[in-house]
Parts: sequence; C-alpha cells; structure tokens
Amino acid sequence: DNQIDTLTHLIECSWQRVNDPNELVSIGTKVRLKIIEINTERNQISTSIRALTPNPWDNIKNYEVGKDYEFTCERLTEYGAFMSIENLQALCHASEISWSRRNPSPKKFFQIGSKYVCRIQEIDKEKKRIAISFKATKEDPFITLEKQKPAGSIVSGEITSINEYALYVKFDEFDILGFCHMNDLLWQGDVEAELKKYKVGQKLSVKVLEINKNQQKCRVSIRHLKDSPWNYFKDKKVNDIITCEVISSDKKGLLVKPEGVELSLPIKKSQIAVSSSDSRPAIYSAGNRVDVAIAELNLEKEKVTLSIKLYEEIQDKIAIDKFGSKYSGKNLPFSQLSDKLSDKKKKK
Repeated sequence: DNQIDTLTHLIECSWQRVNDPNELVSIGTKVRLKIIEINTERNQISTSIRALTPNPWDNIKNYEVGKDYEFTCERLTEYGAFMSIENLQALCHASEISWSRRNPSPKKFFQIGSKYVCRIQEIDKEKKRIAISFKATKEDPFITLEKQKPAGSIVSGEITSINEYALYVKFDEFDILGFCHMNDLLWQGDVEAELKKYKVGQKLSVKVLEINKNQQKCRVSIRHLKDSPWNYFKDKKVNDIITCEVISSDKKGLLVKPEGVELSLPIKKSQIAVSSSDSRPAIYSAGNRVDVAIAELNLEKEKVTLSIKLYEEIQDKIAIDKFGSKYSGKNLPFSQLSDKLSDKKKKK
C-alpha cells in the first residue's frame, strides 16, 4: 500500500483549544499535514495541522489588557463562551456575562458566528490563555443605579423569583435584581403569609433601601412605600400617656390600636390593672377607648410595650404629689378607730 500512519497530537490540531479531534476532522477526510518529527527508533512520524498556519500568538502584541475588542463567538458551553480574534481564542466565563444574573446561560446571550465587543481581562502567554469580559464593556449598573436612583428612590420592576424568605425584583430600567426580604413586606403582621401572596412575573414598585456596589447587591422594600407607623412614637418616651382603641380581648390580655395610627399592640393581662383582681380582659370590649402608659420603647427593634397598670400608678403618684400621702388620714383622731375595734374583738 505504501501507506504510513502518522500521529497528529491533539495540541497540534489547532492553535486554539480543542477537546476532541472530531470537532475539526472526521474519518475519511483528507487533511494537509506538516511533518514536525521523524523518530526512526520508534518508527513514528509526528505531524501537525496547525503548523501549516501562522501562530496567532505572534500577534498577541497587538492586544492589551483592559481594552475592548470585537470577538467572534465560536463555541458555547455551560460555563462560558469561547470567542476568537485573529485566530486567538479567548474565554468569556459565565460570571463575566451579566452584572445581575449570577449563573446566566451563555446560549441566552450569544450566538455562534456573531460578533461581540468584549474587554480583555487577562493574557497568560505561558498557558496561552486569554480571559475576556462581556459585562465589563458596559457601565456597572449598580453605579448607574446609584447615580439615577439612589437609596430612597422608587423603582418599578417584575418579580423573577421567590424563595422561602424573600423575593427578587428585576428592575425595568436597570440590569439589576433587587432583594426584598419578607420582613420588608409589612410594617406589622404575618410576613410569611404575605410573601405567599406574590407571584413570579408580577409587576410592582419598590423603594431602594441600600446599594452595595462592592458586593453587587441592592436591597429594596415594599413596606417603605408607606410611612412607618412606628413614627407615631418618634417624639414619645417611656411613661408618656396615650389613648388607644380596644380591638379585641381574650384570656391573655388586650389588643389595642393607638388613636391616629394603623398599628396593633398587645397589653398583657398582668398590665391591665394595679390590683390583680381587677386584671380582667373581659371588662373591655372592642371599640372601648382606654388611656395607657408607654412602659417600654425601642424604635430600632420596633418594640413598644403598653400598660394600663403603669398608667394607674402614674395617676396615683400625681394624686399623692398633689393632695399628700395616701396614708395622711392616719393622722386624724378617728383614723385608727377601726384598728382599735379589731384589737378589742381579738382580745375577747
């Protein structure tokens, strides 16, 4: 046959990275080869396909890290897109595709054969690797957001996903996902039940609470679209007296609403009256108005404790300060009459 078998090693198939020779040739196809080594001892001839073309790495001097160039998309994988420029192959990793999406699918952003402007981030001449970024050619949307919609601004968007403790909103004007924790859904109430009311694809508005450019995060809130009802207590302090409306009562105590604000607060049974015998929630009905004192106030933790008992104690102190000691009657001649009669009965 006068035929000689030769070996073309995988790395000699192309100047670019090849995982499988079948990507370039198939059985039966004729291929031009260049002999690069003859080993008579082993009866082996080594050949090369790539040696017939100029080494593209000779042109690497034409490119600089940090600059943008137009690349052609050649191959797509789950972890990124392989692109080329002057036969130099570069990898755009999935993490460098989008600012907002953590694990984007390259197939949703690129098409084989199409050209895309990317920024060179790294050139490793020894390993012959080039790392490029698609998202770096666009301004960081978190910087844009901070300029146009700083903390306190209202933005509109669409819910893209919901988990057991939060929902994520894709902003209409920015390539950013806003994180809304379930605690930022309501000022007061069952936040877990409230979270279940929202659906993926739902349009809504949110208020920007925090923009963290370094961590690429944006925290948003739905409850902050309305003024905090806790601001009612902003100019108040412990021992201040307020008037509330009774919402309901049960064995544990009362549920009341301070007049002028939509906020429901409990009053424990032990805080209903000074005398334990009078600490009966049943004597109060829905709609009753009652004066209470602020026993505890922590606006940072959104915690307020109300007490009718404390109110009574404050009123007693005011009366004593104004009219004298509640034991002042003991100084009158007949003040101890009942005590003397009791003593006589005991002696008998």
